[in-house]
Amino acid sequence: MDYTYILGVKVHKIKKIDILKKIDLWLAGESFHYITTVNPEFVLAAEDDKEFKDILNNSDLAIPDGIGLKFAAWMFGKNIYRTTGADLTRDILQLSAEKDMKVYFFIWKNGLSSAEEIITKLEIRNWHVSRLRNQGAGRKLAERNREGTLNIEGQAIEKDGSGIDWKKFNEFNSDILLVGLGAPHQEKLIAKIRSGWIGDADRVSSAHGKIPPNPPLQKGGVKLAMGVGTSFDFLCGKIKRAPKVMRICGLEWLYRVCQPPKPPHKYHYRFKRIYNAVAIFPWRVIIWKLRMIFKLRQGATAVILNKENKILLCQRTDDPNHWQFPKGGIEKGESSEGALKREIYEEVGIKNIEVIKKLDKKYIYTYNEPRHWGNLIKLKYGYKGQVSDIFIVRFFGSDEVKLEEGFFTDYKWVSIDELLDRLHPFRRRLGEIVLK
Repeated sequence: MDYTYILGVKVHKIKKIDILKKIDLWLAGESFHYITTVNPEFVLAAEDDKEFKDILNNSDLAIPDGIGLKFAAWMFGKNIYRTTGADLTRDILQLSAEKDMKVYFFIWKNGLSSAEEIITKLEIRNWHVSRLRNQGAGRKLAERNREGTLNIEGQAIEKDGSGIDWKKFNEFNSDILLVGLGAPHQEKLIAKIRSGWIGDADRVSSAHGKIPPNPPLQKGGVKLAMGVGTSFDFLCGKIKRAPKVMRICGLEWLYRVCQPPKPPHKYHYRFKRIYNAVAIFPWRVIIWKLRMIFKLRQGATAVILNKENKILLCQRTDDPNHWQFPKGGIEKGESSEGALKREIYEEVGIKNIEVIKKLDKKYIYTYNEPRHWGNLIKLKYGYKGQVSDIFIVRFFGSDEVKLEEGFFTDYKWVSIDELLDRLHPFRRRLGEIVLK
């Protein structure tokens, strides 16, 4: 699927009808798939929450939800399609009724709609399904003659995921999981469930959201999961949606500003959300664009030697012919050596190391040089290139390399004499610096 990045967060370029086709395909399969509906608030929150950003970027489908993302994509020379989470939630419920599939939900216990209200509203005979079948983009599915009823169950829990009755969740054996806790809580809970953390707080294995793609079904039987925010409140009539013409024009946020919040004391909270979306987000987009033109990203490169003085090279997932050293960017508040150790652990899973030397010369390159992925990397990191410190590192362990899922697919130890021949041509200048 075609995708791009908005402030480092992945979003897919996909039309509504193709989303529904993909969901239909996933529900017929035997793997766990996860959809995120990304809006400007998600993107801003991900800037300061690496775990949240990794969860978003590792989702199976990241759908742009918010007119601000569309404008931002235009500024970066891209065009994306907007699909609202509320509309998609409705379509998923409709599809589940037609396929006789089970839906489970988690909502915040202090939200506007209770679990009992949601079940009562959504599980009432065929009338509700018929009504959904004749609204909006769901008309594509309305051509099916068969009626159905929703088989839905759920729980109201704390935002941090505590208070879940896992026995009840597992026994229901749902096909679809919808979580309405608000971001980033709903996304983090889904990531934990997807990684196998179900009812066992000691088995949280979603390290920074990096979880194997499409793992076999875990307990609960879930095939499709999505964070839905306040979508249940819309469906239950607790919050009124903007008129269709305003939604089409991307002005739903303006309609919400003009409506009294529920509960009434939430004025400040609503104003802050709107301010972030219409003021802070565009400003961050402008800064990102300028950085892509003028600024180099600070980074660290690891030249790792084992006991036989062989050097570790890793094969990129996005290019099977691209072998390189483990490397990465320096994050806010990190030292160069601190970033080096973090990247080594995240990318190749080793800790038993000693930094021998930091080279005086840095490795400087622009993302335009590797033409096949340069612009996408620019969009992902928001820089025109990288200036990287080079470290010589000794690895004292045995062969215990554990590659990061989704970034590297293979590794090998090469002799110093083989180094330049094994490195990708784009990386050979770095290899020459190391050998000198």
